[in-house]
Amino acid sequence: MNAEQHSSDNSIDRLENLLELANLLNRQTDFDEIVRLVTEHARTLCNAEAGLLLMINPGTRKTIRTIFRAGSNHTPQKYSKAHQQLCGWILLNKQPILLDNPESDERFHNANLPKAGVRNAIGVPLLHRDILFGTFILINKHEGGFDQQDQHVLQQIITLAAPHLHDVQEMQAYFEPKIPRSALLQKYHSVGLIGKSKAFIEMLESVEYAIRSNVRVLLEGPNGTGKELVARAIHKFSETANGKFVGFDCGAVTESLFESELFGHKKGAFTGAINDRTGLLASGHNGTIFMDEIASMPIAMQAKLLRALQENEFRPVGSNTTCKIDARIIAASSNSLWNLVQDGTFREDFFYRLYVYPIKLPALAERAEDIPLLANHFLHKFAQKQNKALHSIAEDVMDFIIQQPWPGNIRELEHFIERLVARTDQAATVLTRKALPPEQKRSFQRKRREMHDLHHHESLEEKLQRHEIELIQEALHKTGGNKSQAARLLKIPTPTLRYKMQKYKI
Repeated sequence: MNAEQHSSDNSIDRLENLLELANLLNRQTDFDEIVRLVTEHARTLCNAEAGLLLMINPGTRKTIRTIFRAGSNHTPQKYSKAHQQLCGWILLNKQPILLDNPESDERFHNANLPKAGVRNAIGVPLLHRDILFGTFILINKHEGGFDQQDQHVLQQIITLAAPHLHDVQEMQAYFEPKIPRSALLQKYHSVGLIGKSKAFIEMLESVEYAIRSNVRVLLEGPNGTGKELVARAIHKFSETANGKFVGFDCGAVTESLFESELFGHKKGAFTGAINDRTGLLASGHNGTIFMDEIASMPIAMQAKLLRALQENEFRPVGSNTTCKIDARIIAASSNSLWNLVQDGTFREDFFYRLYVYPIKLPALAERAEDIPLLANHFLHKFAQKQNKALHSIAEDVMDFIIQQPWPGNIRELEHFIERLVARTDQAATVLTRKALPPEQKRSFQRKRREMHDLHHHESLEEKLQRHEIELIQEALHKTGGNKSQAARLLKIPTPTLRYKMQKYKI
């Protein structure tokens, strides 16, 4: 086989390996396994003794840690000092490096790499959407030295892997230990984030990493799941806590006023601008800006805000002066922004500017075991607010609450409990079914009968009586309690209806 044929075969093998890696990464969800796959594939394809993946702390941007080492026995560890020197150069210059003769390389004349066992090395920066987040280094080729082809292959691998490796939450986990669960729950209980379910704890862990990382956050979840509460918690516990928290509902602003609301305006900038006005970005400088329902922002405004975020400056309407902006941006949406990008109703470049650290907020149905905790929390909150003596919820009422679908999520549950508290006597200490509004009371009774039926087999007569009671109650509800109209609706004489109401104690 000639050299040209051998080179061609190697190229095909490498291409097949790259395709295999791409397939593996697309199927893999475990971050540690992704790191291992990338490091091992790179080391194998380039025939290196050692492969090292290093990442920058996404929270501080000041510390670097070796995330994974690949190599036989303890080979990677012996290069620890050497790879720090190589990593430093790559991060400083943001360029790949090909080192074939370290002894005579002026860039490392003080590093004494040969003494550390380095004969040759290649390394590339880890970049994703222009964000530098680490380096990847291969040390000592088994045969000969690394060449431009090796460097090209390594660059292809890292370009392929970068989107999978740039996971801020997973990266942060290497630098910060997880806060104990009890401490985590207690910390966020203090700001009204209450629960203990798996879905809730996973969300809190994401919030905790977001706080430490100080990156842009995108909150996605159904209406009523507490997105603003989460945004306020991120602000309270992060470095921006001393600044202002400025909230902005993009869905509540008309398109013509958007630019003025965001950037502010100068007096006389347009009809009706009778005074200077400070916009959202200026108000939130050195603090946190929360943009709710970001999907409602017009496309034209998305482009203008994108430019402001890219350049960290903006210009008020009617002004010739630019203003600097340094604030944490938290965006929120009840719809999937990526689906809107696919539909063409949301800019893709703006999406990626916001989608640095996404946090999914679970619907209440996904955290049903939290409902009793939330219901009791709201009970105490509104009992105190309304000066009521309530301190607990009757067991049958709590069972009823748990069984409801709550399409409006936590917000709907909160309003429901507030209404029940308002319907309870001042001196009552337990919230009972008496507080239920008529429609919920009927639903409650149906649920009770259904639960009863699960444990007791009804006779035909009992089932007929139960059905008759339900029909009478429904007719009375539709007629506002008018017995004559209800009797006509049921097509029975009014005296018969009165008799049955007395019989069934309706």
